[in-house]
Amino acid sequence: IPKEWNIKKLAEIGEFKNGINKSKDDFGFGFPLVGLTDVFDNHRLFSANFSLVNSSENDRKEYSLVVGDILFVRSSVKPEGVGLTSVVCEAIPNSTFSGFLIRFRDDGILDNDFKSHCFFERDFRRRLLNHSTISANSNINQVSLKSLYLIIPPLPEQKAIAMFLNLWDKAIELHQKLIKQKEIQRKWLMKNLLTGEIRLIGYTKTSWRTQPLSNFIKPISRGIDKPNEAYLGIGIRSHGKGTFLKPDEQPEKNSMDKFYIVRENDLIVNITFA
Repeated sequence: IPKEWNIKKLAEIGEFKNGINKSKDDFGFGFPLVGLTDVFDNHRLFSANFSLVNSSENDRKEYSLVVGDILFVRSSVKPEGVGLTSVVCEAIPNSTFSGFLIRFRDDGILDNDFKSHCFFERDFRRRLLNHSTISANSNINQVSLKSLYLIIPPLPEQKAIAMFLNLWDKAIELHQKLIKQKEIQRKWLMKNLLTGEIRLIGYTKTSWRTQPLSNFIKPISRGIDKPNEAYLGIGIRSHGKGTFLKPDEQPEKNSMDKFYIVRENDLIVNITFA
């Protein structure tokens, strides 16, 4: 770690506050409430259409949110979700935050843009997960968060690092949009090419016929008893995304008694789906 950088426990650079808890009858009207899904879906929070909660003036003062506040996910079904953060980047007037979240308000040592990156650093996440507890959900509390240390560059370098990483975020976002457009184009081509609405050059004069599948394929069921030792299973991905292989080291825990052999060039069809 560069000598001009600092290492500080979070307790040394800010304060934590658990979110507000309300009964179900208080939801659906009132003032903005930043909830769990808002933090899961966004690393940066801007003024938007949040859910509403019936909060008092004292609630809105005690559980307020200001620009620069960081919200930690307090509890998650999946371990990788606990402790994820989102930074308040824009004023959200009269807002409060959910009891599933913990607010961290630093003393100004951290750049706001830098905050949207530094809590996702690999070793920080590892330390956080090591301090979490697992029961029905994975949980983190204020005591554990206060004990975590953060590597802090000088403020000008924080700004430079954040600017550089933001550029990469924008590049990734643009790339994902291009991929999405390509997927839409592919679906359009499949729809038209596989129904004959669009014909490829050189094939416009040939005619298509409709025939039953039985003219081309026949059902084959290569049934075997449940294996007694590890085997390689095959599954079908949803939305036409092919197959996947999964080694099963404990076949005795599989509820099915009958298994089937799959061979190269087999057409496999999923007969049930959630």
